[in-house]
Amino acid sequence: MKTSNLIISLLVISPVTLSAQEQKIEGIVYDDNGNVVEFANVVQVDSCMHFVTGTTTSPKGTFSLPIQRKKNTGYLITSYVGMSSDTISLAKTFQQPLHIILKNKSTEIGEVVVKGKRSLFKNENDIITANVQNTILAKAGSLDNLMNQIPFVSGGGGEYNIFGRGGAVVYLNNSKVYDANILKTINSDRIKKVQVITNPGSRYSSDVKAVIKIFTVDNPDGLGGNAYTSITKGRKFSNNEGASVVYNSGKWQLTGGIGHANYKTQEYTEDRTSVISEPNLLYTNNTTLDYDMTFLDGNLGITYQPSARQTIGFNTRITKYEHNHTIDDAIINHYTDGVNDFHTDGVNKSKNVPIQWLTNTFYTLSLGKTRLDFTDDILVGTQSRKLFYGEQNDVEVSTKNKSHYLMNSFVADINTPITTKVSLNYGGEFTYSRYKQTFDFNENNIETEMKNAENKNEQILGAAYANLNTQIGKFSMNAGLRYEYASWQYFVGNMKQKSQSRDYNDLFPSLNISYHPNDVSNISLGYRQTVRRPNYGELNDNIEYQSRYYYVQGNSKLDYSYTNSINMLASYKNLRLIGSLDFVNDDIAMKRSLLGESKDIVLSQATNISNYKRWNVGVNWWQHFGIYTPYLEIGLGGQTFSYTYMDTPYHFNHPYVNFKVHNTFELKNDFSITLFVDYYGKNYSLFREVTEQWNTQLSLSKNIKSWFFELSVNNVLCPRSRTSTTRCDWINDASYSNRDNKNVFLLVSYSFNYKQKRHQANTKSNEIRRF
Repeated sequence: MKTSNLIISLLVISPVTLSAQEQKIEGIVYDDNGNVVEFANVVQVDSCMHFVTGTTTSPKGTFSLPIQRKKNTGYLITSYVGMSSDTISLAKTFQQPLHIILKNKSTEIGEVVVKGKRSLFKNENDIITANVQNTILAKAGSLDNLMNQIPFVSGGGGEYNIFGRGGAVVYLNNSKVYDANILKTINSDRIKKVQVITNPGSRYSSDVKAVIKIFTVDNPDGLGGNAYTSITKGRKFSNNEGASVVYNSGKWQLTGGIGHANYKTQEYTEDRTSVISEPNLLYTNNTTLDYDMTFLDGNLGITYQPSARQTIGFNTRITKYEHNHTIDDAIINHYTDGVNDFHTDGVNKSKNVPIQWLTNTFYTLSLGKTRLDFTDDILVGTQSRKLFYGEQNDVEVSTKNKSHYLMNSFVADINTPITTKVSLNYGGEFTYSRYKQTFDFNENNIETEMKNAENKNEQILGAAYANLNTQIGKFSMNAGLRYEYASWQYFVGNMKQKSQSRDYNDLFPSLNISYHPNDVSNISLGYRQTVRRPNYGELNDNIEYQSRYYYVQGNSKLDYSYTNSINMLASYKNLRLIGSLDFVNDDIAMKRSLLGESKDIVLSQATNISNYKRWNVGVNWWQHFGIYTPYLEIGLGGQTFSYTYMDTPYHFNHPYVNFKVHNTFELKNDFSITLFVDYYGKNYSLFREVTEQWNTQLSLSKNIKSWFFELSVNNVLCPRSRTSTTRCDWINDASYSNRDNKNVFLLVSYSFNYKQKRHQANTKSNEIRRF
């Protein structure tokens, strides 16, 4: 492994009195205003200032460091960017817990170099922490490359999944990321660390399954920024560019940014829908699909910090997308008992234009040791979806779906340390949401089952929660309870529909118990109940035309889906184990059936389905071998789900196997080479089966001062084809896709005097994800 260099300025030497027989040092770190310091570095070094072991302070400013006794016991060094470091001689005696005060840095009187090997990953309770700064992870390149090297994390484009948990909510410097495109401005060399919370507590919304927190490197004053551009060449050419800037001046901070993307791809598909009846019916649809997405985004933020105990500010962001799907080569066939009785060529075009304006105001205040966070989000948005379908002989269908929505969400989050080992986190949320949509259509030389419609959803969500965090010896516990009241009303026109409107009163408990016997092992067991609320676009009864033999419909009577999860996370040195067992009630899925009295038109409709269980277990291991670092991961999982198919219970229970083999070579002159090989085995998602998939990536990246370059070749030897099959009722619905997954990717990024934002509030509503 290449030796890492950690530069620590030594300004304040604070002698204290303690017992030299202690094998563990505990304490709390404050700034000179009496506020606790989160994520301060606490390290043990020997008498030659070589790194021995280390940790970081918790959100409560506390730390517990099992020290390694040697002949030269050395020093305990506490540091934080922008503050003077504190050094304690371990040869002296002192009383625990330590109370360490770091003062704001004004001058530098000297420096010392601490050399050593850093562990890439650390487990603490239900959190996996990836140390990125000054490690090989800092050379991963793009954020997607980095995230896919963190244990049990996968995904891309700012959307990431935790193995066995599902999609994660992402925070950047403790501010929730509502639009994943802002993550494209960040490369691995600008990241300090990443935290993966595998069993979030009750402070998070009840539909949050996992959390990822990304922390960037911080410089205190002046102007800083980032600009990037990337191009992708597959079957078509795509580009993405943007810039962000941060200006810190005394008590003020200004932030801004702009982003643009034009993403194009081409895909060949074949849909084969069989109706197993007398006679047997088969519908096929062969298409060449051209997809074009244009994205434009702009944001502005102002933060004012009148004192170390107060922060106030706002951020506003406007986002516009334009999605265009064009099928110019559609061949439609219908067969009855193998005889082709209908054939036509068709054209299918759709356009979707969502626009969102999100404004967030926040205020943080420290009263003694209690910290209060208040945030308010206001979201305004519109969406216009148009579809045109045409066949030979002047058969035409066009639909238009317009929606307007509004959300206002206020969240209060309070944290009170009771003792150095016990703290209480509590707060509440109030969110109002409104979603209104209209649907109309035109048809020519064909009769469909569609109807014009106008409907509206309104919801009031109120929540209160409390979390108790405590540590007893080598055990720690986080126990929480969240209460949520939701009143949902559904209108057709201006008439409230009592059968679809309903109220919910729910309690969501959470519990996590961890055992940390020594510095190299940890085990955590947790329980959490979560809810899935239907998206507003699903909560309607509109029947929408897809093709002559295929329709899609929402469902205004969809109910909530609840999941009770038992989670486990364990580690020993460089080996990690994760597991989960989910009990899912009333899950939401798109079920296939015949439309009305029709014998050959298939309807795909959102519905709640019967209860079932999911299970997952995964193992991750990594190790340094000189310039080479391998990263291996394997995951097993499955579901116990049965559903009626052809009047007989059909078991969708086949387990799956996934694995990752990631290889990183750290070369001279800031060059690094990565080779990723990922395999996702055949798996089931309710009554949908998906065939296996391979992904590969070969990347070369280099840092040149403030510049970063990455060149990747993706999926060169991987098959393009993939098949998914859905079996419901007497219908077998199979889709074959020849994807545009082979491409060359180039990223160029420039950063100067990079800054992180000061806003520290980290609990906000998750309702925005339903629009």
